[in-house]
This record gives sequence, C-alpha cells and structure tokens, in this order.
Amino acid sequence: MAERKKTGSNGGNKKRAKAGGKSSAVAKRSWTRRLLGPLLKLMIVAFVGLAVWSLYLDIQVRERFEGKKWQIPAAVYAAPLELYAGAQMSLDVLVGELNALGYRKVSRSPSLGQYSASASRVSFVPRHFDFPDEVVAPEAEPATGPQSLTVSFSSGSISALETTAEGRPVSWFRLEPRKIAGIYPSTQEERTLVQLAEVPDLLIQALLAVEDRDFRDHVGVAPLSIIRAMFANLSAGRVVQGGSTLTQQLVKNFYLTSDRTLTRKLNEALMALLLELHYSKDEILETYINEIFLGQHGAYSIHGFATASRFYFAQPLNELQPHQLALLVGLVKGASYYNPRRSPARSKQRRDLVLKVLADQGVLTPEELVKWQGMPLGVRKEPGRITSVFPAFVDLVRQQLNEEYPEEVLQSEGLKIFTTLRPEVQQSAQRALSSTIKQKSAALKQPELQGAVIVTDKNSGEIVALTGDRSAEAIGFNRALKAKRQVGSLLKPFVALTALEQQPTLSLASRVKDEPITLRFKDDSTWTPANFDSTSHGEVLLREAFIRSYNQAFVHLGLNVGLKPIIETLHRFGATEKMNAYPSLILGAVNMTPLEMTQMYQNLASGGFSTPMRSIRVVTDSENKVRSRYPYQATRLVEDDVAYIIQYAMIDVVRSGTGRSLYSAFPEDYQVAGKTGTTNDLRDSWYVGFNGDYLSTVWLGNDNNSNTGLTGSSGALQVWKALYKDLPLTSLMPTKPDTVEWHWISPDGKLSAERCADSIPLPFRAQSVPVEEADCGNVGDAINRFWRRLVSPLTDE
Repeated sequence: MAERKKTGSNGGNKKRAKAGGKSSAVAKRSWTRRLLGPLLKLMIVAFVGLAVWSLYLDIQVRERFEGKKWQIPAAVYAAPLELYAGAQMSLDVLVGELNALGYRKVSRSPSLGQYSASASRVSFVPRHFDFPDEVVAPEAEPATGPQSLTVSFSSGSISALETTAEGRPVSWFRLEPRKIAGIYPSTQEERTLVQLAEVPDLLIQALLAVEDRDFRDHVGVAPLSIIRAMFANLSAGRVVQGGSTLTQQLVKNFYLTSDRTLTRKLNEALMALLLELHYSKDEILETYINEIFLGQHGAYSIHGFATASRFYFAQPLNELQPHQLALLVGLVKGASYYNPRRSPARSKQRRDLVLKVLADQGVLTPEELVKWQGMPLGVRKEPGRITSVFPAFVDLVRQQLNEEYPEEVLQSEGLKIFTTLRPEVQQSAQRALSSTIKQKSAALKQPELQGAVIVTDKNSGEIVALTGDRSAEAIGFNRALKAKRQVGSLLKPFVALTALEQQPTLSLASRVKDEPITLRFKDDSTWTPANFDSTSHGEVLLREAFIRSYNQAFVHLGLNVGLKPIIETLHRFGATEKMNAYPSLILGAVNMTPLEMTQMYQNLASGGFSTPMRSIRVVTDSENKVRSRYPYQATRLVEDDVAYIIQYAMIDVVRSGTGRSLYSAFPEDYQVAGKTGTTNDLRDSWYVGFNGDYLSTVWLGNDNNSNTGLTGSSGALQVWKALYKDLPLTSLMPTKPDTVEWHWISPDGKLSAERCADSIPLPFRAQSVPVEEADCGNVGDAINRFWRRLVSPLTDE
C-alpha cells in the first residue's frame, strides 16, 4: 500500500508537471497573441499610412512631371543680320555678329559654328534656326546639312554671297538672331530646354559613367551603389562618392529641399521608385539634363546642360568638344565648388577625372585622353549675360508686351519674342551718345549730363535702336520713354505744315514777318518772343525762317494759322499730350518724350503716312507657333505734296541752315534732312534727322532741368553726326509728287533763272508758284524761265 501511494504520488507530480507545462505554453501563446495583435494592427496602420502617403507622393510626382515642369522665361531676340550682294555692310559688322553669336574663329576651313576671315572675305558654317515664318534660306541648307558660306566685301558693302565649296551664288541669307534678354519668373531660373536626341552621346556617356553607372538597370534606387559608396567613403575618411541614383538626384532637385534628414531621404527613395514606375528611363534622363543646377550668376541660377553650355562657353551644346562636355559633367558634383571661373585648377582636376573615367570605360583612347586633358578649360572670361544686353530697348518691348500678355505668361510659357532691334545700330547709337556726352561733360563741366537716342527704320517704322542713358547698361529711369521735356523748335515743321495745308497759295517763297511782337493776356501778363540771336530780320522768305529757325517769324505764321489747327496737326501726327492753346506752343513750349517726338517725325519722314512704330515683329510659343504678328501699317495723314515740301525744307536746314555743321563729317553730295531744337535757358538740346534708311531722335539735358550750355546744334546734333558716321551713307531722295514743280527763285521770292545771282531752286504746288518775275537784266533768262515753267511738271529735278 505504501508503495502504491508512492507511485501515486509520483504520477500526481507528473500530472501536475504536465498540467503546469501546458499552462505555461498557453500563457506563452496568450502573451504572443497579445503582442502580435497590436503589432499587426500597427503594421496595418503603418501599411495604410504608407499607402496613403505613397498615393499622395504619387500624385505629386505625376502632377509635376506631366504638367508644366518648369517656368520657362520668354526669350527676347534681336532682328537677324541679313546678308545679300549689295547690302551696305562692313566685314567688321559681320565678324562682330558672329562673335556675339558664339561662332569660333579658326584658321582652317570652318565647321559648324565656326568662321574664318581675311581682309575682304568671311567664311562660316551657319547654325540652323527655326524662324517663325520659314527656315534659314533653303538654298544654303540642303538635305545633306548646312554648307559653308563665303561673304566677300568691297567698298563697304557685300560684293558676293556664295557657297564656299561650289561657289554657287546665294541670293539671300540671314544669321540666327541674337538673344538679348529673358523675361524671368520669380524663381530667377535661366533654362533652355533640349530634347534627349539633341544631346551629344558623349555627354550622356560621361554623365552615366560618373554619376550613375547602373542607371539603365536599377528601379530608382540602387542598394549596391549605396553600399559601395559607404565603403569608399569609410576608406577615404571623407565623402568621396555618393550613392544616389540620377533618379534620386532628379527627385531632390525637382520636388524636395536639400535638407539632410532621414525623412527627406526616405521620401526621395520612395518618389524615385514611383518616378521609375510611371516613366521611361529616357524621359527621366531628359528631364534630369534640363533640370540639374550647374551654376549661379548673381541672382540667376543656371539650370540644365544646354543653358550651362551657353553660360560657360557661349556655344550650343552640340558644338562642344569632349573636354568641354567633361567640364559640364564635372559641375554636377558641385557647381559652386568646381566653378571654373573662380576655381580653375579645381575645375580642371575634376574635368580630367571625368575624362579618365571615360578612358577607363573605353569611350576615349589613351591618345584622346592625353589630348583632351591637355586642353585649357576654354571657358569664356565673362559669363554670357543673363540680364538684358540692351535694357532700354527691352523696356520698350516689355511695355508693348504687357498690353497683350499677362506677366505670368511672359515669365513661364517659353514665348519667343522676335524684335526689330539691330545690334550693330544699337551699339553705334550708344557709343555715339556716351562718347559725345563724355566730351561735352568735360568741356562744359556738366557731370550729370544725360541723353537718349531712338533710331527707326524710316521706311517701315521699326525701332532698330533705343538707349535711355549715357551708360549702355544702366537700369532704371529710361529717358527715351519717360523723360518729358520741352521740345522747342522741333514743332516748327508741323506749324509750317499746318500753314501749307490751310493756305494753298503759301510756299517756301512766301514772305513772313520776322518782327517783334508782344502779346498781352487776360491777367495782364505779356509774352514777347525773341530770336535766338536777339535780332529781328524784317520780312523774310518762309524758307529763310525755316532754315534759320526764326522764332518771331513762326509766331506770326502760327497766329495767322491758328493754335487749334496746329494742335490738331500735332495730335494727328502722334502727339499724345493734352495741349493748351497758348501762343508759346508755337515755339515748342510743350513737354514730350523722345519716343513721342520720334513717332511724329517718323510719320513726316515716311512721306506723310501714319506708320506706327514697332519694337516687335512676331511672338511665338514654345513650339514655334505664331501667337501675335505686328505687320507694317500705313495710313495717309497729309497730302504728298505738302509732305514733300516740308521734307525739302528740312533738307535745306542741314544744307544751308542750323544743321550745316554736319557737312564737316559727310560729303557734300550726301543728302539728309533734320531739325534742331533748343529750349529756354539751354535746358534741352534736341535734334531729329533722317537719311534714306534711318531716322534718329537725340535729346541731351540734365535730369534736374538745369542749363546745359548746349544748343541743338552744339549738343544733340553732334551725337547724331557721330552715329551716322557708323551707318550706311544712304542719301535721302524723296519721291516728287506729280503736283509739285521746281522753280528758280530770287532772294526776294520772285521767279528767277538759274544764272541769276543768288537764285535758288524751290519746290512749289502749282497754285503757289510766284507770279512776279525778277529782273535779271537778261531777256534770254526770261525765255528760259518760260520754258522751264512748261517742262518742270514733267521733270524730277
């Protein structure tokens, strides 16, 4: 019994032990369930959160990538330089334009983007440019690609334009236009988009070899690259290699900040995966090539390889040589650290490393490696301009654009603005203004002397040059557009025009009073105008009053015509200011801007047609589709015979009057027209003049409206003279209307003969020809006058 009890006792222990083990297992399973439950819920929540966050990031990735990726500033272009046999142009002008466009001078036969030059010939291989109307002269760009053109010069003009290899004549060609400005967004990013097919293969090979060798194989992130970079950095004791893929770099630049946080890195990796999920490798690579930051110029950041190519080398991307492409790829690692202008030695070291990587991969031969590593950096000393090259002119362009396009469109949609600016004329205008002001400032002790010049194509109304400051690069107050100053005698041609319109029998041979006059007003104040020389000349011919700019004579003439008709004429010709009918208006006591004055004279120089001035020809969108055109327009403002007579009177001003000093610089047979203007106390000096091609308005003065010590002749006229020395000597040859006839006139305004002493030829409308004949003491002369009157309507003297 005792033994059975013992046995029973052990069996009980075993049962208890078994029961205890089962209880422990149950407790363990219960604890596991308690732990796994929340963990599973947490994982579900985390998964849902990750899914929601991924969905949010996915929306961000696709919206930005598929929408408007970038704010692309509008590009503003000058007018292209046009080449054809007979064009008045010097070899220096063509070479200057080629240099400005980034063409490289070579001694051998040029290739794309290069030129060679001798004393009388220039050969170059032009780049293609998509003009808004048609491609560059098809005859010069066959299916086989652009051909080298040779331009020959003789006596200041193009004597021949032909293909270099075949000597085949080319009738006409235009260079690609020069970019003169951009209209930038608030981000101040400069960017020129380029398609992947336009990117040199060597740049892509170098980029992938240095930045992401596994780009074609990974899915956005590359763990092995991260591990490899980690070991390389540990071995070097510093950061020498990065593990981010190109996709991750794009995500960081495109979507994220550069903060070095774990959250940002996780977002970067996840977005890189999403980017690779939705888009092809080529799409990602193309976006990267256009997005990557490669430099800084003041407040403007340089993005994309195409923009960097222009910024550092002033050349298109497809014209760069291997050592230049390697330099750009080297900048990806750190555009500031490896800046070739600030740190050339460091930049060269990085460039040479990129070239070595290419050689290690067999892309370059050992000989090529030695060659390209031995090349200088080739970076232009001065960076390509980001801000406007010609700020005053671009002000005018912006003023016109803002009437049609919202600022956001101009800053972000990649518009192309094709303007009327001719850089060679613009540079001549600025040079003439700056040099003359420098000279006059020193001589007259006028350190604050300022000025403005506007040049138009006389025949089309296109504004080809505009400067609003003595300094070419000044940004701020644009005097050409905003300086409202009294215009003085510049209004006299319009007073005479009004008189001719109203009085058909009036002519340049009519006699007008140049006598003192005092006008008393209702408030008992008086006005007594005087001539510049303080001398009265009695009765004079209208021609004499015009070319000598006699104030008293024009006051008598203007009061006879009436102030309201004169104001109507001024508004008809382009004046916008509200004018009071005060007699002083006749002598130019009204404020106008140089731009407004230019429009008035443009309409006069065009033969009496309203030709609205233009600074823009065409606006296209980013796909070269035309958004706006600004064609030539013309509406007749005054009868052609009146316009012709006024133009002749202005020719006579230069030939015999206040503009006579011009002929110290030009040949006697060079015919131009002009009018000087001087305001009270010599505050403003004006001159407006035109030849067969160009009309120019010049204003000089002090911003505080103080005395300058300059008349129209001694100041503004000298700027005009310096400018036109640089322009083609195209004489003004107005077309004589059938209703105008020429006759010889004696000094007292009577019909005369060519051989009579002091007689001059003048144009007349038929009803205004003098009836009284001068007695020259020669019957033969009287007969001669009779026959000349019969045949003069048939001649164009």
